[in-house]
Amino acid sequence: MVTAIQKRECEGMWLEMSRDPNHGGPGWGFAECLWSPSHKNPSGSWPFWSLLKQVRKGDIVVHLRGKTHQAAFRGYSLADADGFETQQRPPQPGEWSFASSFNRVPLTGYVPFTQPLLLDDVFRDCDRKLRTLFALNRAKPQSSKERLFLVVQA
Repeated sequence: MVTAIQKRECEGMWLEMSRDPNHGGPGWGFAECLWSPSHKNPSGSWPFWSLLKQVRKGDIVVHLRGKTHQAAFRGYSLADADGFETQQRPPQPGEWSFASSFNRVPLTGYVPFTQPLLLDDVFRDCDRKLRTLFALNRAKPQSSKERLFLVVQA
């Protein structure tokens, strides 16, 4: 389970985007930690993966989990340590078994939302605001753009 993570305007708050319910095995599972390979196969970096090393102890991580119309904000956790790179491997790395090292953030205190918030509902209810955010970000110089968790499609 690779974690894509996004930092937003709120300092110390992150969004985990997770599609895969199989999250790496014991100790590496959903709400236990965030993790990703430290590099692409065979080499190179991936911006969202390297962001894990910017997470700091005590930061809030909101969990967006699921695919297509089942994707929902499920709850939140706190980072239990600063993000780091390790050669320790998840018990079940799946398709990311090629990696020789992994980025990792241990989590603590998972709090599930009473009612998960479907991503479809957020997009429907906040359509205009999200499109404005996307357009403003798109107009920024490349060095100032944020890595948004959404794209506008036809």
